[in-house]
Parts: sequence; C-alpha cells; structure tokens
Amino acid sequence: CQSGAWVGTKLLDKNIVTGNTTCSSTAMSVATCPSGKTIASGGWRLTWYGSGNNAPDSSYPRNATQWVTNSNGDNNCFQSVAMCE
Repeated sequence: CQSGAWVGTKLLDKNIVTGNTTCSSTAMSVATCPSGKTIASGGWRLTWYGSGNNAPDSSYPRNATQWVTNSNGDNNCFQSVAMCE
C-alpha cells in the first residue's frame, strides 16, 4: 500500500489454465502452466455429476508446472484448474 492505494502488478502476471475433462475412474486431468510460468495454486471443478460420490480421489501439484486431479468413479467428471505465475 502506497499513499492509501495498493500498488503492484503481481496479480496481472497470473494465468488460469484448465486441464482435460475426465469422466473415468482410472483417468486424470492435468492442467499445465504456459512456458515460463509455475504453479501458484490449483484445484478442480466438477463438470458433470450423477448420484453417489462427487469428489475427486486427489488433487495436487505434480511438479512446478502441472496440477493433477484423479477421478474416483464413472458418476462424475472433473477438470484440473491451476493458477500460474
């Protein structure tokens, strides 16, 4: 904060990327940062659901540039989401 106003461009340097949508119990969705960017945060979004369990088995950074979400059944679809900086 400078003179009562927030100053900086760090937020402008961020990108939101999404991975493939997966609807299989054995598949994973991978969101990959563009060249020169690294993972700042990540997660997943539910793109379709049926009855039963509607949460992924896991969602985590695979490395400095990829976020992975693993599905847990055939009654739902997930997509990895990553914020890159």
